[in-house]
Amino acid sequence: MTDFRHVWLCEANYRDVEKLEGVPPRPHVMAYQAPYTSVTEGGPVRLPARATGMAVSCELAVEIDCEVHEADEKMAAGAIRGFRVLAGFRDASVIEEVILPTARDYGVCDYYARWGDTFNCVSELLQSDNPYDAAMTVQIDGLDAVTTSTADYLHHAPAAIAALSQFLTLQPGDIISLGRAGEMLRIPADQRLPAGARVTADIAGVGNVEALIEDHRP
Repeated sequence: MTDFRHVWLCEANYRDVEKLEGVPPRPHVMAYQAPYTSVTEGGPVRLPARATGMAVSCELAVEIDCEVHEADEKMAAGAIRGFRVLAGFRDASVIEEVILPTARDYGVCDYYARWGDTFNCVSELLQSDNPYDAAMTVQIDGLDAVTTSTADYLHHAPAAIAALSQFLTLQPGDIISLGRAGEMLRIPADQRLPAGARVTADIAGVGNVEALIEDHRP
């Protein structure tokens, strides 16, 4: 397990968000702090017994190289150390029942900071000149793969960094996930994953991450 200083998540950051989630696109990034996220390189990722509505997505994440505060997008672009591919596990029921309704009503939501059923598996640090037109695929053994695209992100890394830096100071090693870019891969509550099941998240031309899943659900 690798412990990062902070992992920040940008949610509702994709083109079809109004059609899929009922949240109108906004000119700013809706960002949520997830300080309790379990971040691993290689896993295993443990699905806890209480997890009943888990879903996973392939996400593009960016790592910060220096302290950033009140930056514009040009300054933010210069603060990028590299990229990481992230397999983001979420409790889908919390997204649907808490996060998105709050975002629709108030324009922003910070409930993620108080929810523990969130796990991220991240790749090694990667370099890419243009990661914003690539297929993103997430797959779990025994389930159908889901493919989205980085081209569907509304806001790229510099915009996400700049937006976050307006109300907090980002530190070297901080990671910002641009979030999912559409549908997530749902893990059926009534289907226990087989022993040795693995999750793979891949961004074409950028890199991938793979991890063992330990399913502790009843």
